[in-house]
Amino acid sequence: MAAIDKKGLSMFFTRVRPEVEYTVVAEPLSGIAGERLRSQIRKSLQSGAHTHIIDLRSLRTLDSYTLATLIRILRYVRASNGSIGLIVDQEPFLKILSITALDRVFPVFRDKETAMDSLKTIEDIPA
Repeated sequence: MAAIDKKGLSMFFTRVRPEVEYTVVAEPLSGIAGERLRSQIRKSLQSGAHTHIIDLRSLRTLDSYTLATLIRILRYVRASNGSIGLIVDQEPFLKILSITALDRVFPVFRDKETAMDSLKTIEDIPA
């Protein structure tokens, strides 16, 4: 399912399994885009998807709004006994996650296949 907000920013949501949702984020998560992602994750948690994989490979910029939104989502997902992982393949983004120590909070994968293969690991992360 694709969602396009009023400014044309896009995200693509896919239910990989009943308990797993995969989201491609193509634009920074400020304003409407951030709220759209939070809302979608709330809905998917309520419908049984407790594992979320957020793919940031299409992002051009990893800004503070996007990081703050990801942290808010992480808190909500964990409070709902869910788990979340990020797909990041750009070295500058990996460096930002390392400097901010967010790579210790979020499981980070280089591609969708690795993330999917590691779902048991993601699901076992304590809330």
